[in-house]
Amino acid sequence: MNHLKFNAKKISILLGMSTGLILVSGCSKKGTIKEVTPIVKELEDTTCFDEVMGYDTLKKIDQLQDYIQLSLKLNKIGLDNIEINANEYSLLSPYEIKKLMIVYRNEASKCEFSHNELSSEEFETLKKELFIQRQLVNDYIYHSGYNLTATFLLTVLKTEILDAKGLDENSYDTIKILPSTESHINDNPTGFMDYIQLTSDISSRDTDIYNTLRDLYNMQNKGEINHKEYEPFEYNSERNKMIEKAIKNGTKVLKKEYRIQNGSLKRKKK
Repeated sequence: MNHLKFNAKKISILLGMSTGLILVSGCSKKGTIKEVTPIVKELEDTTCFDEVMGYDTLKKIDQLQDYIQLSLKLNKIGLDNIEINANEYSLLSPYEIKKLMIVYRNEASKCEFSHNELSSEEFETLKKELFIQRQLVNDYIYHSGYNLTATFLLTVLKTEILDAKGLDENSYDTIKILPSTESHINDNPTGFMDYIQLTSDISSRDTDIYNTLRDLYNMQNKGEINHKEYEPFEYNSERNKMIEKAIKNGTKVLKKEYRIQNGSLKRKKK
């Protein structure tokens, strides 16, 4: 694996600094991501989620959200298609891709922060690098996004049950979330949520739990109804929205406390 190794020194000069993106923020709008990691750190004392999930995996969830935002931004650039074998190149970090995008936008728009010091050949190389990264970002979301999000959602549901039972991470494997065919999740009419069966002995009527379980099944099935006509390298807005929404729904559950009453997982009243 490799990448085009666009002149890193020149990038630093064009950005006006060796690290950071502050001086060129006037050329692009800065997106906001609600990272999961800081939320989990605030909840460390009330849940065993962090012990089960681990912060290395949580950082991958945050990075996934970053790549999803980049997928949209790279698609909006409107780069010309070129014939490449994307498998021959390596995916850059979100931070490195952002730097390339800023240089591209500065050079293409000739905004006030741009030195316009790229030669025509360098600019074409930059465009090719961005096209490759666009392909690789979409491919990463397809091949890693579903699995990472499924792991996140499954861990959220199982640890909420553990916390409600007063158990710790050592009992994690004793919790078995039922498959969709046994959960009754498809028995609920549109707009009406009766109850779902989480495990063989625990049900729930909580909307956030319902949404998270539904999203878990979608992730496990790789959102099959939303990407059949798309190749992994292609931009797929519905895929991106589905994964982002799933992470958001899982985070909602993570931030709440539940109790088990008569075999039902219910939100604690404050």
